Amino acid sequence: MSLRLGRYLSEVLVQALLRSCLVAILVVTLVEAPVYGSPSAALGVVLQAQNASVGSGVAATGATIFNGDTLATDSRGWLRVRLGANQFSLLQLSSAVMRQAPGIPIAVLERGTMAFSSSAAEPFELQASAAHIRPRTGQPVIAQVTIAGAVSSKSASATRFTLSRQ
Repeated sequence: MSLRLGRYLSEVLVQALLRSCLVAILVVTLVEAPVYGSPSAALGVVLQAQNASVGSGVAATGATIFNGDTLATDSRGWLRVRLGANQFSLLQLSSAVMRQAPGIPIAVLERGTMAFSSSAAEPFELQASAAHIRPRTGQPVIAQVTIAGAVSSKSASATRFTLSRQ
């Protein structure tokens, strides 16, 4: 009888130990899964597009823009994007990469022309080569920036913005 009781107790102990290990593995998996599997926060949305792309796909109205997305237009293309209360347009033969700094969406103009409007309420930065263009604090801005040619000559026209070269 005591041999049977001993065998029974050891089986119960092994089962309890296995259950405890399984529960621990599930808890760790569920706690860590959102960290690794969570999608990036959306930076913006496509308002209008013609002959344009977001990443490797065709840009369509309502498409979501994420950190790292490359936006581009062809010779007959244009693209209008909303980032919160801010908007920008890529004109023909233009491309930009979207970035995110803490609380600030950043458009890095690689080629072509970008026009943007920024509200006083939300920050935005446009980078074109070494130039970093941001609205002054509390000031709305409308600007257009063009990168032309291989030597990256730049022209900018705007009001109420801060231009810094880095």
